[in-house]
Amino acid sequence: MNLEFNHKQKILYNYLNATFDIDTIVPLFYQGAIAGSEFLTYDAKKLYLVLNINFAIAGVETPAANQIAFRNEADAVFYYLKNEMCFLEPGGPVVLFYSSNAELENLYFSRIVNTGFNDIKFIGYRITLV
Repeated sequence: MNLEFNHKQKILYNYLNATFDIDTIVPLFYQGAIAGSEFLTYDAKKLYLVLNINFAIAGVETPAANQIAFRNEADAVFYYLKNEMCFLEPGGPVVLFYSSNAELENLYFSRIVNTGFNDIKFIGYRITLV
């Protein structure tokens, strides 16, 4: 398969290719509910190569609870993503701004653990290991 990657994505792909025995790599686009999606289930022979991933909240936001835990090939947490940001108003107090979306690029994971997000948009590849 001839894969078109930018520089950062090539580095990540080369790392995965050197670290894991890859059987297949299949383009994957998914946009929809997180609940029931394949991203929640651990499989020792499955990884996802993320070009872009976006999580969204529908309805009432509870920012303190909105978090994604990314798990690696050993099913151990290696990265958390939350959707809160903090801004300082000039001459005023700190104001917390809560976005309804959270987005990442260029990483890999085996599965996610979701707390509070409703929807996901995934652009990348599903990798099956030997």
